[in-house]
Amino acid sequence: MEGETEKPLRILLVDDNPDDRRLIVRELHKDFGDIDIRQIPGVEQLDRALQEGQFDLVITDYRVGWIDGLEVLYQVKLRYPNCPVIMFTGTGSEEVAVEAMKMGLDDYVIKTPAHFARLSAAVKSVLEKAHQRQKLEEAEARYQKLFEEIPIGLFRISADGKILEANATFLQLFGYQTKEELVGKRITEFYKNPADRKKLLKKLEKDGMVRDFEVEFIRKDGTSFWAELNVSAIRDESGEIAFHEGSIDDITPRKVALKALQESEEKFRTLVNFSSDGIYVAQDGKIVFTNPRIHEWLGYTAEEITSPDFDILSIIEEKDRPVLEERWEAFQRGDYEPRQFSFTALTREGKKVDVEVFEARITWEGRPAILGTLRNVTERNRLEAQLRQAVKMEAIGRLSGGIAHDFNNLLTIINGYSEMLLNTLSPEDPIRNDVLEIHKAGVRAAELTRQLLAFSRRHPMEFRVMNLNDVVRGLEKMLRRVIGEHIQLHIQTQKDLWNIKADPGQMEQVIMNIVVNARDAMPDGGTLTIRTENAILDAEYARSHPGVEAGEYVLLTIADTGIGIAPDIQDKIFEPFFTTKQIGEGTGLGLSTAYGIVRQTGGHIRVYSEPEKGSTFLIYLPRTKEELEHPIPKEGLEHVPRGNETVLVVEDEDIVLRLVVKVLTRLGYRVLTARTGRQAVELLKDESRKIDLVLSDVVMPEMSGSRLVEEVEKCCPDTRILFMSGYSHEIILRGSGGKRSYPYIQKPFTPVALGFKVREVLDGRHGPA
Repeated sequence: MEGETEKPLRILLVDDNPDDRRLIVRELHKDFGDIDIRQIPGVEQLDRALQEGQFDLVITDYRVGWIDGLEVLYQVKLRYPNCPVIMFTGTGSEEVAVEAMKMGLDDYVIKTPAHFARLSAAVKSVLEKAHQRQKLEEAEARYQKLFEEIPIGLFRISADGKILEANATFLQLFGYQTKEELVGKRITEFYKNPADRKKLLKKLEKDGMVRDFEVEFIRKDGTSFWAELNVSAIRDESGEIAFHEGSIDDITPRKVALKALQESEEKFRTLVNFSSDGIYVAQDGKIVFTNPRIHEWLGYTAEEITSPDFDILSIIEEKDRPVLEERWEAFQRGDYEPRQFSFTALTREGKKVDVEVFEARITWEGRPAILGTLRNVTERNRLEAQLRQAVKMEAIGRLSGGIAHDFNNLLTIINGYSEMLLNTLSPEDPIRNDVLEIHKAGVRAAELTRQLLAFSRRHPMEFRVMNLNDVVRGLEKMLRRVIGEHIQLHIQTQKDLWNIKADPGQMEQVIMNIVVNARDAMPDGGTLTIRTENAILDAEYARSHPGVEAGEYVLLTIADTGIGIAPDIQDKIFEPFFTTKQIGEGTGLGLSTAYGIVRQTGGHIRVYSEPEKGSTFLIYLPRTKEELEHPIPKEGLEHVPRGNETVLVVEDEDIVLRLVVKVLTRLGYRVLTARTGRQAVELLKDESRKIDLVLSDVVMPEMSGSRLVEEVEKCCPDTRILFMSGYSHEIILRGSGGKRSYPYIQKPFTPVALGFKVREVLDGRHGPA
């Protein structure tokens, strides 16, 4: 053993008797030669000594100062559980020895002159046992490492089938993270086929072991895998089964490969027969093989197409035949190069089918041939034409939006001056009717610009305080016409329904889009229910629905008894252009538009549906505690509230600027003008005057409306802002880092509407948009 030790033994000697220490050291040096002995007279130095590192052996007296050796034993084992300890004492007793052994003492030697020599023998024995224990622990560690790292699942189960132990590979195979999750479960829980469990138990009872047993297991996540199972019964001294040990080897790849090999021919046949593309083989100027897709497209049977008398060129449109003839001649000459090309095929009925061909040179039954793949691109070509049309319509839409924006400025002048002129003419004035016709034409033109803006998707959302019951009841007659007599409509509105802030027209569109979908889902009739009610969403609901804030909402429910929505597409129904309808029957924009409107309003939408049980759409719109807004009266300027505040009008169109100045001046306001944002800022910075309101256009030279907002906030934070706008994307201009929004009036506006809006903003009755 000494030969195995590279470094001298390190021994800690704890004894308060210096004579005994000298005797012990002498005996140890005599028997062990060069050893390192650290001597301490008491436990006061014990802690520092133990901090120096682990010793090979600790020898302690029972009485060490005022503390006994049991405390020394405790401190050593606490820090170094594997460090051997010998108690060499003359003051102990049998009870002390027993107690010390219970605490982990390795040997107890009585200190007498005759026993000093025996101490060396005890040291040798204890060190040998410690060495063997260390070797055993190392062996166990190696076994445990092998057990854990071997790429085969190893396990131990009790006689009644409960898992007692499993290695990391076993955990990985079954999808578990920790052994604690797995221990205690029955191995039979993981058999996919109950018959395998019965077969395994029968073999165990008969032979006491199972070898190379193939079984399919189920993982934690529900997936399965194939494994080769080996199990042996371990019996106790009485011959009873104590437990079972076994291994599981994942043979899924082998099973998959074997199955793939066995099914290769069937797979090939399936791929060819069910391919979405047509597949053919041409040889000696004839078609010798076709798949069912070609028969489906062309209307000919396989026997007809592969007949020696079938003329290939007869199924190709005449304009494309020269290309096919040239291709075939090149193949016959041997200078054929596979490539992609297109042609128009003719069906039995003469219908045209656009196809793309991908060809390759192959050997078919020992002779050269052409393998061709035909892709039906008729629908793709149609969609590309639609895309080109959509791009053209988008360009037209942009042009329309621009025209409408410019036209709005002109209509502001036409409608504004005609209205002011009408207010000055008496009913008997001979030109009143002429002016009235001009005003009517201007109103109709304003409606036309709104249609152009809607076409170009630039129509603004006009948020106002409203009651959803009014919208639902107002749509009732139209909805009954839309859904038809075969569908029953039930409308249930809650009394005292809370108000919301939204665009009434957009809310109508949300309802109409969902109702149209519901109608199409009930071709044979059914029931459509529309219900309004107040709802409070708590914090728990908000946590389980990301993006939703807890609070008070108005709930709009639209439920049908139609065919329902399949679970696998429910998360796609709000995506733009997603539709389950036939081509030409839907754009796929109805629900996505409804979703966008609801989100812009600050609400959210949910759908619950089951196939053949109908669908229910839940639309939550945030409550507002503002009072209902009343429409602006149509009387003349004499009925508009007046004021004496100072208004700065910023407008680069002179004709619009003159009209606005004239209207505001008539209403008593002091008016300043600026044709650019920079001019407006100079006026705002003039401290000699106080400007109460900035009425500004949005798109202007030198400085945009959004930039003007920032300047106003810097120099005049108390000045109110009102925008004039003809574009929806300009309307809600945000300042202060997006924390505020500003009121606007949509062009073209009337003098009366302008007067009421200016007064509303100055009085602070226009909340954030």
